[in-house]
Amino acid sequence: MSFSKKNNQNKNQYGIVIPNEYRIDFPFNDKSYYITAKDESGISDNNSCLKINSLAVKNDEGEFKLIDGSDQQLKTLSLGSEENDAKELTIELTPSSIVKSPEAEQQKNERSLSN
Repeated sequence: MSFSKKNNQNKNQYGIVIPNEYRIDFPFNDKSYYITAKDESGISDNNSCLKINSLAVKNDEGEFKLIDGSDQQLKTLSLGSEENDAKELTIELTPSSIVKSPEAEQQKNERSLSN
């Protein structure tokens, strides 16, 4: 979890870090998603159980759309309460999977336009 604590801290609309909350971007079933989550586990530095606060999917216009309701979030991630449903989603984070924050991408584009 120390990797996530350093590289995946979630920020509010003003760029201020939200304490103990993380944003993790990931691909799933040929779509791009992100979750915001709080660290609820304290399992170890390498593994952690996160409580999902929100889930969003990137639409055809390239914008993320929030998925409302925990039941719909579970269904979207193929998680459920039926006997044969998956009970957890494993996302492996490695340095090569770091996704730049939207703020960094926007600043990069602004610099490119002004040159």
